[in-house]
Amino acid sequence: MFYTRANYTSTTCPCCGFRKNIYISNSDTKEKQKKAFEKIDIKFDGEKFIFSYEIEQDKKAKQKSNKTSFAVNSSFSRFKYNTLTKEIDTIDITSEFKKIFENIDLS
Repeated sequence: MFYTRANYTSTTCPCCGFRKNIYISNSDTKEKQKKAFEKIDIKFDGEKFIFSYEIEQDKKAKQKSNKTSFAVNSSFSRFKYNTLTKEIDTIDITSEFKKIFENIDLS
């Protein structure tokens, strides 16, 4: 969705410690995608968006975690490579989410 500089390509976000642990595929059916999003609670606290969710432990997983509740937020800037200017633009994620959710009550 947004450009990530090479020094941030780890599987763990250097700012918040987030690791991708839910997967919503573009090739999934719309019903399956909708069901996955129903499990994510989205709130706006006046400054940032907070996405909270829980996962079930995968008994077959090689790496197990005791943590099952997660929350990530939009308080950090992200970067996107601009192919026209050949520069990296800074994206304010919170303002982008405000545009997306402007007609939805998240209180």
